[in-house]
Amino acid sequence: MPIFFGALDELVFHLVQHGLLLFTHGFTQHVCIAFAEAANFLGQQHYLFLVNGNAIGIFQVFFHYLPTFNASGSSCNVTLTGLPSGVFTYPDHNNASPDARLRAARDQDAALVTAVRSLTGAGITAQVVSAGSTPTVEFTSSGVITEIRPGEYVFGDLDNTRLGACTDDQVALFVATTVVSDWVPGQVIVDAGTKALSREGSAERGYGGIAGTKAVLTKLNEYHGFLGLPAGEFRPGIGAVLPVVPNHVCPVVINFEELIVTDSTGTSLERWPIDARGFLS
Repeated sequence: MPIFFGALDELVFHLVQHGLLLFTHGFTQHVCIAFAEAANFLGQQHYLFLVNGNAIGIFQVFFHYLPTFNASGSSCNVTLTGLPSGVFTYPDHNNASPDARLRAARDQDAALVTAVRSLTGAGITAQVVSAGSTPTVEFTSSGVITEIRPGEYVFGDLDNTRLGACTDDQVALFVATTVVSDWVPGQVIVDAGTKALSREGSAERGYGGIAGTKAVLTKLNEYHGFLGLPAGEFRPGIGAVLPVVPNHVCPVVINFEELIVTDSTGTSLERWPIDARGFLS
């Protein structure tokens, strides 16, 4: 989905550049040119604004004054073409704790309402008002929202189970890994490392867990994981295949060429190619 975010710095540069023209070539004469060129530049950009923190205030002020500008008794009406079709946001403070989900959802609702009002005040209709996320979807309730993007929702992961956004039995994606060493007491080595599971995690919460157990990966290198085995837990032998539940499912999916779809007994039913493979940069 295209967003208006990466072009923000370039937009600011153009506004500053044309602002200097106001002083070097005469304020009254060039004010319409400067704002018209800024409007044309906006028309070349993408179609959704990312609402995140202070960006709301920037867009509110900018769009409130851009369409009409009065100077020295003369008015200049600027027609904006190719304007955004809407706004979207992602409440990235949603995963601090289970309680943070509700707070983040309310912050997101308020941010989108503010953005829509700002655009409406400038005569722009926000046709798309897009909200995330999986942790907040349960509490997203604003009437201005037209779509929700719960990306992790389809699979679930350990992060969302910890937050209460899904249950263990709702997790639908696992990385099959094989035990390759059981030499160290209380630990086995498996053949899944950062190349498969990404680097999401920490020593405190681990880097993924084994479904149906309390065992977590305590350390990863590129191709291997160190699986700590709590006292009294199972102890898999060399060659055992284990289902790893990732902490964060998104970067894991695109590490593979395909998904193997199985039923509850583990029987392979289909193979789904990963279309997004190689597109993360």
